[in-house]
Amino acid sequence: TRTTTTTTRTTTTPPPAGPFSVIQTSNGLNIRAGPSSQSEKIGSFATDQGGIYIVCQTPGESICDSGSCNSWWDLLVIGGYVSDRYMSTTGKGPTESGIRQC
Repeated sequence: TRTTTTTTRTTTTPPPAGPFSVIQTSNGLNIRAGPSSQSEKIGSFATDQGGIYIVCQTPGESICDSGSCNSWWDLLVIGGYVSDRYMSTTGKGPTESGIRQC
């Protein structure tokens, strides 16, 4: 006789963080396929758009504007990445924002 034991592992994914808003842009915000301004543009948000939910943050290309730089990129629930430089998060990465790191 042969006995087989199956182990079930349950993992939980933290809920997305948000909602956040687009800030400090005059032309809206591009959604990219990866954490870089050189990645393919797959969508965009209007200036001051709200209701944006973030899955996690990952380091990527550093984006500088108006004397402020930020190398964190936000992975969106809807798919794609936006520079955290233009979002209403703390702008200081996962440790400060409370958003998990990817």
